[in-house]
Amino acid sequence: MKKYLPIYQFILYNLILVLILYNFTNTHPLDMESYKEEKIIINWITNNTKSNATFFVKNFNTFMIRAFAKRAVFIDSAWPFNESALAEWKVRNQIINNSSNYNYNDYLSIRKKYSFEYLLLSTKDSNNLFSIEPIFTTQNWAIYSLN
Repeated sequence: MKKYLPIYQFILYNLILVLILYNFTNTHPLDMESYKEEKIIINWITNNTKSNATFFVKNFNTFMIRAFAKRAVFIDSAWPFNESALAEWKVRNQIINNSSNYNYNDYLSIRKKYSFEYLLLSTKDSNNLFSIEPIFTTQNWAIYSLN
């Protein structure tokens, strides 16, 4: 004869499992030690830019800017929903892929068509690239204003 686990034990075991899983996942992503620098940047963006600001971002997690700072980005890896948006996404993707050799004037000319106010670049990508100073820097990132 098979012995079955009493229902109250089954519920108790599942409740313990849920609590353990919740404990591992209840930390806000920006509070994790591995995102310390990103948290500094997101907080700066949130507190020092307008809510309708748009960022040209290279090699930074654009989802964090969109979700946590609630700001727009020039392009990210999110797939477009329709065919006309896909064509625009491909053009913007080419621009971001070619941006390794851009200088300040290149960004200004792209800005005329696509309207973004800020650049967020890694410090290694922006070293000796611009004659202007960034408005905010961390160890690995620099934010430039194009206004």
